[in-house]
Amino acid sequence: MRVRELAVLCAAVAGLSGTVSAQIRASAHGVAAQTVDGTTITIEYFRPQVRERDPIFGGPVYWGEVWTPGANWATTIEVDKDIELNGHPVAAGKYSLWMVVQPEEWTVVLDPTSKLFHTNPPDSSDAQIRFTVVPEERPHQEILTFSFPEVSATGGTLAMHWATTYVPVSFAVESAREITFAADRAPPYLGSYTWTWTSPDPDAPPRVSAFDVFYEDEHLIATLDPAPFTELERMILIEIADDWFIPGTTKDGKLFDMITDITFEFAVEDGEAGSVELRGPTDQVMGTGERKDGS
Repeated sequence: MRVRELAVLCAAVAGLSGTVSAQIRASAHGVAAQTVDGTTITIEYFRPQVRERDPIFGGPVYWGEVWTPGANWATTIEVDKDIELNGHPVAAGKYSLWMVVQPEEWTVVLDPTSKLFHTNPPDSSDAQIRFTVVPEERPHQEILTFSFPEVSATGGTLAMHWATTYVPVSFAVESAREITFAADRAPPYLGSYTWTWTSPDPDAPPRVSAFDVFYEDEHLIATLDPAPFTELERMILIEIADDWFIPGTTKDGKLFDMITDITFEFAVEDGEAGSVELRGPTDQVMGTGERKDGS
């Protein structure tokens, strides 16, 4: 083959490769994953774009259609432990994800067959998990996106957003730790303590706070006043070993997060904690509380 002919062939192949590559990238592969208290939720999908189509729902995606929120292969959701979605139990495993779209209310369908093409929705069966959701209107999102916009220590929100349609689904995980605390085990820790913070500067004046422990709604609660940051103003003490606790932060009166790299360690003698230490990630003492007389 002459050099000129070879050059023309290479240019043609290069042009074809560019076209194929652009087609593949039209719906890019995406993964969204979130781990909450040892449970991981993974969404794998291909991400179509709006490309000036308006409307998307009621248009290219027709009302009443069983649609996978993505392109190419069906979108999948995988959970490595049992969870709840919108209050419905979902066993650990991998599912293809489908939605029956309607003007007011959608039905989410999880099917145990995960490897399906996007134009091949599964037939209805008893093995499927189904529940309804209410879509919301949000600012335009050009490329279909799954995200976890809200996350707490016990769950959060999984959301799909495409064009101006936003579909939130709440999720809850099984806690790897026992959050509640038995009332008959609480008395050794209850009371008021004088708290002294440890300073790296030996010449600095001591910083003192009030540390109070009480029992409320099946939880062991502690407060620090003043606290170095707002998360420690009020905490749930979560037991990790005998007399050892990690703080759980609260939001709107509910557990929001667990701070696993610091530990409150109570010294209990004769059925009562006389003192407590706060230890940091490298076991350094960050502060000490001494029980007040008569508390």
